[in-house]
Amino acid sequence: KDISNFHEKTWNIKIFSNLISPKILSINELEKILVSNNISEKVFGKNSILIPFTKEFTKSELEESLLSEISSKSGIEKSELKITYNGKKINLPESGVEFRWANFPKNLISGRRIFPLDIYFQNEKIHTVRLNFLLEKKITAVVSKRKISKGKILSKNDFEIRSFYSEEDNKDLFSEDVTGFTVLGEIEENKPIRKKEIRNSFLVEKGSEVTIVFTKGNLVVKGKSRARTSGNLGDLVQVNGHSNHSILTARVADRGSVIIE
Repeated sequence: KDISNFHEKTWNIKIFSNLISPKILSINELEKILVSNNISEKVFGKNSILIPFTKEFTKSELEESLLSEISSKSGIEKSELKITYNGKKINLPESGVEFRWANFPKNLISGRRIFPLDIYFQNEKIHTVRLNFLLEKKITAVVSKRKISKGKILSKNDFEIRSFYSEEDNKDLFSEDVTGFTVLGEIEENKPIRKKEIRNSFLVEKGSEVTIVFTKGNLVVKGKSRARTSGNLGDLVQVNGHSNHSILTARVADRGSVIIE
């Protein structure tokens, strides 16, 4: 079946009333309609299809339709996705047609995407509309609870781990505990914390000079050494012994300070 194209001409003529599904017209039928409206236009082809765009589909209808399609094809749970239609109002045929979402990518990437919606009538595609959506996936990330200044050592009061929808992936974000990390630049309140914004720092850094404290009764002996491993408060670390060939195990007591128990 051919869809008639009148060289991009448009006439404001009434052909049918209350047409809610596509209708096939023979060439003779179409020519009679044009003649009855004082339009002299040569029509070519076999048949024509009138497509009535009479029903306005709501934003939620489009979103739910696409969400169901993505979930069924990708196996992703609906609760893991959020879809927002960003286009204008759309009118489509009310009945007698089948709608099929087309050209799904193999790797579904978050962000703004155009999804083609094909309209089928009697098992043949008769029209396509391209609709603009924002696709967001649920991610888990560390989010700041307050404004955090540069140089601060993060505590559990500074952040929380949340699940939320985002058009970004979480490759650049933390999803686990970042207690003890150092803030490299000011972080605003209620913002996901990015890997480039903080650094995992230790009270004792591998390769740094440390003070070794040895206590026995009332005897306290202090000395200098170099850490062979990193650790935070209470962690066991390895430090060089007196000869640098021996290795001692000590517990981190403070920044740059360890205790041999």
